[in-house]
Order: sequence, then structure tokens, then C-alpha cells
Amino acid sequence: MKQQYLAGNMTINNTLRRGVLKLHTAVTGRQILSCLNELNRTQWLSKTELMDLQRAKLKKLLNYAYKFVPYYQRIFDQAGFHPDDINHDPTAFHKLPILTKSLIRENFSELQTTEPKLRKQLSEVTTSGSSGQPLLFLQDNAYRDNVTADIQRHLGWAGWKMGQLHAYLWGSNFEETTEHYLRTHLIDWEWNRFLTNAYTLTEEKMAVCRHCRV
Repeated sequence: MKQQYLAGNMTINNTLRRGVLKLHTAVTGRQILSCLNELNRTQWLSKTELMDLQRAKLKKLLNYAYKFVPYYQRIFDQAGFHPDDINHDPTAFHKLPILTKSLIRENFSELQTTEPKLRKQLSEVTTSGSSGQPLLFLQDNAYRDNVTADIQRHLGWAGWKMGQLHAYLWGSNFEETTEHYLRTHLIDWEWNRFLTNAYTLTEEKMAVCRHCRV
């Protein structure tokens, strides 16, 4: 009876969370569930199909960079490279210099997209600074949606089902502002998860996790 109850409760939770995420998609335009479905589909492609998909995505990325990113417009031209070159010579990609942290810092404004619609989505994020100096970079909705979906897929590989309670220990200060705090806790509720900062972990915070219920 207990197993039947848990199975039924899990099904209800799964349906509830998917319903909430669909509502979230309708309101915000975010595409987390679509990204998750795509990741779950493409993970079963053959090696040849995956390589074809990789090349298509690389070509799309290079075309976008050449059209909307001033830094890459300049670098491509200096290197004598055009996105179409990889159609007949995949090694042409190696003409481009590796993007380092110092290059990002030196060319930060030029590395930002000029596409107006996408610029509105950008938010600043920094690395932890473990190498000595935090690196500032930008994220858009597509990145956030795909990363969130990829995390859920990895959890699925471990046996987690959507709607099940799960916990995160995260090594960053994700409660810096009230807006960020509220958004984080809304997302926690949507995914039925408990999130706490590993750098500020206390007995009180662990007690909250221990008393969580599905």
C-alpha cells in the first residue's frame, strides 16, 4: 500500500510540476521543457547523426558570431576565415585563436551581441574567482534554459523523476539581491528542490532540508 501511495503521489507531483513549467513557459517564453525533451531525444542518436548535428550547430554559431559579434567579425576577417569555410574544410576552424580569460576581459564590450532582442535577455554572472580574479560574463535565456534542462537530464540518469524532492549544495552566493532570491525560490518550488549555499552551510539550513517533504 505504501509503495502504491508513493507511486501515485509521484505521478501527481510529476503532472503538477510539468503543468507549472508549462505555465511558466507561457508567461515568460522560457523553453526548459522543450530543451529537456530535445536533450532526451538526441542522446539516442547514432554517432553519425550526432556528428551531423554538431556540425550544423557549429555552423549556426559561427554564422551568428560573424553577423552579430564585433570581436568575431574582426577576428574572422583578420584570420581570413568565413563560416562557410568549414563546409569544405573542417580544419579551417583552427585558424581562429583560442578565447582566453584575458582576451575576454580585454574585449568584453566587443564580445557582446549587437542583436537588440537578445541583448535584453543578458544578465551578468561571474566565476568563483578560484584562479585569483573572478571573470565577468553574460548569459541569455537560451543558455539558462539549456543548462537547467541538462541538469534535469543528468538527474534522470541517476533515477530521479520529475516532481521528486531533491537537494542542491551550490558553491556560490545566489541570494545577493531580493529579486534573485525570490526568483531562485520560485524555481526551487517549480522543480521541488532545496537549494543552499555550500559556502554558508549551517546546522539550521540542513535542518530545513531534513524537514522537507515531497
